[in-house]
Amino acid sequence: MSIEKTEEENKEQFYNMVSDARDGLDSILPMPEDEAIIWASEHIIELERDKKRIDWLADRDNSIGNVALPTQCVENNIHSMRSAIDEAMTIHG
Repeated sequence: MSIEKTEEENKEQFYNMVSDARDGLDSILPMPEDEAIIWASEHIIELERDKKRIDWLADRDNSIGNVALPTQCVENNIHSMRSAIDEAMTIHG
């Protein structure tokens, strides 16, 4: 059973969330509501695609993709590639 949503379902879910918060929308969005919904939906979809990419890279059964991170970051975060990436991002080289 797949729990992934289609892009259309994601757009509908976001539209419903924005509609529920309509009263305060004008004060936080500097654009018309419909444009804001489209803009945010597109960004949410891109974030979900990025999540799929990271999940694919982090999959221990993935034999063709790889990520180069400092050894110490990986050792400190053996439980999570995302955490290892987060730690590596704090290193200023």
